[in-house]
Amino acid sequence: MSNIPQTPRPEKPAWEELMEQTARDFPYPPTPDMAGRLRGRLKQRRGAARMRLARGAVLAVLMGLAVMLVVPEVRAAVLEFIRIGAVRIFLIEASPSPSPSAEASVTRSPRPTQTPYPTRMLLQSVLELPGETRLATAQSAFGNRIQLPAYPVDLGQPDRVFLQSTVQGPLVTLVWMEGDAPERVRMSLEVLTEWVLTSKMYPAEAERQRLEINGMEAVWLGSPHEIWYSLDRFDFSRWVSRPVLVWQAGEGAALTYRLEADLPLEEAIKVAESLEAAD
Repeated sequence: MSNIPQTPRPEKPAWEELMEQTARDFPYPPTPDMAGRLRGRLKQRRGAARMRLARGAVLAVLMGLAVMLVVPEVRAAVLEFIRIGAVRIFLIEASPSPSPSAEASVTRSPRPTQTPYPTRMLLQSVLELPGETRLATAQSAFGNRIQLPAYPVDLGQPDRVFLQSTVQGPLVTLVWMEGDAPERVRMSLEVLTEWVLTSKMYPAEAERQRLEINGMEAVWLGSPHEIWYSLDRFDFSRWVSRPVLVWQAGEGAALTYRLEADLPLEEAIKVAESLEAAD
């Protein structure tokens, strides 16, 4: 037997462990039930199509992470990774925040960002989202699983609704405007399926809190940050200046909700806990 000393394996870099963790944790759909020979063939075809879409969604997630992490500056900046349903939060080294005057300007140029995603669109506001539609249409896309908050009591139904229908699944954004200033957003609520790739670049030292809502893990982000989405042929990002609450809800926690509003944590939790089925 050889007594040649074994060379210790080098430690994996943090970004490589992050990729492996994402691949392990990503939900994969079960194989469809193939009952009956005659019906089984048809189900098999449909099941194969679903599995191809599922593999494509997994591949999209990994490719999105790879594109982001291949740049040395970003790879070195990622310190930790949090996942709440469909939302991936990358805790990064703090970077300078935009000046208040730049954030207040409606006609400002897109904010420079560390996150490399060459094909994406930079949106200045949630109101610039494509796919504006009616609530009933958005409900239909989700199989009538969308729930609306009953708090605050004067909220009512959303004033604007945006729907992106993708191979990964639908993404719906509900927007409420200020009553005395209808051009200003009061709050927005996103509803995502688990396959839609949504990522946040969040300063590791910024205000955040892990908590539970209705027994499910949630996270509160109190500082400005960037969010980006990877859909079929349409990638976009936006600078978020308001606090955000992210949680899961629905049967089997199949949906992820993301609330964006100028509310303290206690009020945001009341909004989340007030979800009820839309009419």
